[in-house]
Amino acid sequence: MATAHTDQHGGFGSAYVDTVVSLKKLNGTVNRGKPFDVLEYPDGGPIHSSYVLSDENAGGGVNLKMKWISATHLEIDYSGNINPDLQVIRFGGVDITLHRR
Repeated sequence: MATAHTDQHGGFGSAYVDTVVSLKKLNGTVNRGKPFDVLEYPDGGPIHSSYVLSDENAGGGVNLKMKWISATHLEIDYSGNINPDLQVIRFGGVDITLHRR
């Protein structure tokens, strides 16, 4: 199972936005059944409503899309520019590719 979320945090000197994609093996055989982050990038792309915590900011501004090509291949597509802090290319027998549209 693959999930993605964009989080926006505020505070004096600690405000930031980031987007994370996580994988979780449904049979619980990898990472003790907990989600494992496979892609993380700061800023989340252009944010529609800065410092407004709402669904309007969900997914950041890069139109992130995930598609299972096969049972062992996850493709992550995006538009715009991202500079990943974390990019895993293989996890728990799943190949992960990142493509810019």
